[in-house]
Amino acid sequence: MCRTARAFEHAPRTWHRRRPTMNPGRSKAAAAGSSAGSSAPAVPIEISGQVCRARSVLERHLATTLQALHLFGSALQGGLKPFSDIDLLATVRVAPDEPVRHALLLDLLAVSAPPGGAAWRALEVTVVAHDAMVPWRYPARRELQFGEWLRQELLDGVFEPACTDSDLAILLTQARQCSVALLGPPADSLFEPVPAADLRKALAAAAAPGRPSAACSVWRASSGCHRPARGDAAFTTMAQRWRRSRQAVGMAR
Repeated sequence: MCRTARAFEHAPRTWHRRRPTMNPGRSKAAAAGSSAGSSAPAVPIEISGQVCRARSVLERHLATTLQALHLFGSALQGGLKPFSDIDLLATVRVAPDEPVRHALLLDLLAVSAPPGGAAWRALEVTVVAHDAMVPWRYPARRELQFGEWLRQELLDGVFEPACTDSDLAILLTQARQCSVALLGPPADSLFEPVPAADLRKALAAAAAPGRPSAACSVWRASSGCHRPARGDAAFTTMAQRWRRSRQAVGMAR
């Protein structure tokens, strides 16, 4: 497996074909659409402009291969904090070739900013091919991942190749449990549930030493989002146990 995303050295990151409809009268919401629960999460108004720009970049480069785009993570789970990033999961019908991958990664730099910026937030974009995720297999393959931790490498012309990534078990479950479909069907109808055994393996891998970035992902998941989708409650329970164990370790230090 290739190396996973390196974490920032600052404070921990709190880190559906349907375009969100903006409504200034709603304090938090910009669009309806959800993959879980009767209380539908929505795109927070404060990031709606940046999310639209990121979507435009993805549509321009991935074109007709773009099958779905989902917003998930801290924007919907517990609210946005000063250093929260924007998590996007893009699903394609066909894996992009290298020129497309490189051009997309470079253009995403223009619609993302280092954490703590005054205007824009850091983007974290993961691109997967649907046929590499369905049927589910562990570890699954991701075609591309963008994050601010890669900014300097991208500017230097260093591009991480597509690879298998155990963290996709966590990411996919988060998206099925709580997400907004910016394009395509809801995540819980697009993807199969991740088996509990694979989630346990992914959580254990995320908790391993030297994996703070993945650990943050589990920490966010442990807070849940509205009502867990059927079959995903086990994931939230496991993540909550993981969180409590990490808290106990921290208190013992």
